[in-house]
Amino acid sequence: MKSRLPLVLLALSACAVGKPYFPVSYGIRDNVQLASFEVEFQNKTKKPICLNTSNWPSPGGYLEGRQDDVWVNVGGKRFNIAPLDDYCPTCKLKIKPGAAIKATIPYSLFSIPESMYKEKKELNFQAMGYKCSY
Repeated sequence: MKSRLPLVLLALSACAVGKPYFPVSYGIRDNVQLASFEVEFQNKTKKPICLNTSNWPSPGGYLEGRQDDVWVNVGGKRFNIAPLDDYCPTCKLKIKPGAAIKATIPYSLFSIPESMYKEKKELNFQAMGYKCSY
């Protein structure tokens, strides 16, 4: 009987390759008046960088499938972002060299109590880009 192990390993390695994601640096501003975080990314490279909805906030501020690794620390408490499991393979952004993109993430997505809005907050979020294929 032949071993199926090589086929399993080949299948697993094919799944692991995927898009070669890399961290992107972005600016963040805590806007207490608007009860939101404003994030901005500027592409300082010479090639386009793509972002998708799990790596950059949607127009409503959601991050697809990131409820376990995007949170805010406020007053020693952790508030995870609300879940959004709405896979959208066509929801990607292409940021040209020199261009910038901005997004807003409302406090309400973290269920931060209004009594804590004016406290110092730390957003834990790592944006990941990838080489555009289009």
